[in-house]
Amino acid sequence: MAKGATLTCESVSYHVGDRTLIQDLSITLGWGAKLGIIGENGAGKSTLLSLLAGGTTPTTGVINFTSKPMLVHQDKDLLRGDYLVSEEISAFLAPLRQIEEELNRASEELTAGDSGSLARYSRALQSAEVREVWSAPQRIERYLHGLGLGSLSRQHRINELSAGERRRLAMALTMVSRPEILLLDEPSNYLDEQARLFLKDEIKKWDGIVVFVSHDREFLEDVPTGICDLDKSYSSQYLYRGNYNEYLKQKNDELNRWKDSYAKEQEEIRRLKNAVAVKAHQINHHRAMSDNNKKAYGARGDRVQSQISRRVRAARERLNRINESPIPNPPKPLVMSVSATKKPSQTSSLMVQLRSVKMGGRTDKAITLDVASDDKIIVTGPNGSGKTTLLNVISGNLSPTQGSVLRNTEASIGYLGHDDLFRQDIRTARDIYVSSTPDTAARITSLGLLENVDIPTCDLSVGQRKRLELGILLQGQHDILLLDEPTNHLSLRLCEELIELLHGWPASVIIASHDPWVKSQKGWRVVSVVESED
Repeated sequence: MAKGATLTCESVSYHVGDRTLIQDLSITLGWGAKLGIIGENGAGKSTLLSLLAGGTTPTTGVINFTSKPMLVHQDKDLLRGDYLVSEEISAFLAPLRQIEEELNRASEELTAGDSGSLARYSRALQSAEVREVWSAPQRIERYLHGLGLGSLSRQHRINELSAGERRRLAMALTMVSRPEILLLDEPSNYLDEQARLFLKDEIKKWDGIVVFVSHDREFLEDVPTGICDLDKSYSSQYLYRGNYNEYLKQKNDELNRWKDSYAKEQEEIRRLKNAVAVKAHQINHHRAMSDNNKKAYGARGDRVQSQISRRVRAARERLNRINESPIPNPPKPLVMSVSATKKPSQTSSLMVQLRSVKMGGRTDKAITLDVASDDKIIVTGPNGSGKTTLLNVISGNLSPTQGSVLRNTEASIGYLGHDDLFRQDIRTARDIYVSSTPDTAARITSLGLLENVDIPTCDLSVGQRKRLELGILLQGQHDILLLDEPTNHLSLRLCEELIELLHGWPASVIIASHDPWVKSQKGWRVVSVVESED
């Protein structure tokens, strides 16, 4: 692939109504750059990818690229629902076939000695080499297998696939197209460990530029050459050198400098205000002298008053300058501080009992499991092995093909699935939350949505809508919580808060997860839906 691909942003800002998502961002990326984008939910990460792809126009500033970027977005389907998998594969390969046909025509013209044929042939050959057109059929098989879709039937319709399968298929087809500039939105969501390792290796060696949004610690530690943090910064800095660990060191140093500068300025403000008050009192005290005392005080007293007045003016002028451009208070991180307002109703120790359960050919393993009232369980397994199916069997939404399931008939079950429930909902987050929760005393701001609670929910980010779902679920005070990949779409810090919150939650909690960090948490029982995992 040619090593001339570049992507630049020049003073780019983007506003939504009166909200500023991105302010004066400048980026220059050259061949080989791997940029990880991080930030709180709603900070503008997916919006930035759309700007870089040319799908969204910046409010101000300019974005330039030497080769058209290709974007796999977490919130928008690239694939057409009524198409067969085989038809979508053919559609994605069509531009590569067209390049090969152009090369063949140019070759024939070159043989015929047509004027200008050499230049056309050179351009066609370079394009074919850059896009690796001759190896496309082999690459599609490699990407499908690498991303866990090797056994996917080509005769399935796209709308018959799960959300995770659609995302993985879109990513595989986009990568087969060999764009010089590849943009990925949460690429490791819905990937098991084997697929994550495959994708991580592919991105690291990608022959071009890769920009990706992620909350995956391992991805952010192993892949990027730089980090773009869209959260508020004292120095208005967006870009940081190195991987996530190196970014953390730089960010902590910056935050400490910010806190120190803010504290010093606040101390100076207190000192100046006190000086103004004291000096003003001294001036008033001198002005209150009788005429005889003033005569006795003489010229020296006049000089003292003049000096005091000058100091008061100087202190006030300094205060005014500070107030015109004060150092902002370092922002407090968004906190998802939902808490249980009452103990779930069930006191029985056993909530669910599974005996030799099998689930429709998903796995050969027969699952036997007892779920107690305070159990914290993580369900693991490769893509397609039956994690989601097991949650649905536990909830009663599906029946097992073999074995038995006993549930506490009085237990309330809450379920968080993959679907983005409020994606097209025009109600505000506040309205949805208040109408969905029996105890409206719980503050909507506890979800970490803050100023965004009164805009249409469809205009929130995927992560913000997922927080809303979680908040509603937790306020339901269920006896059993079933959560399918709950850390998908959440910011790094919110993932930590959520797992800590769930670990102490007064209910049975069962999480299905691919996230290695989630699976490594202490105090959780790990249940695999396959006989063994590498």
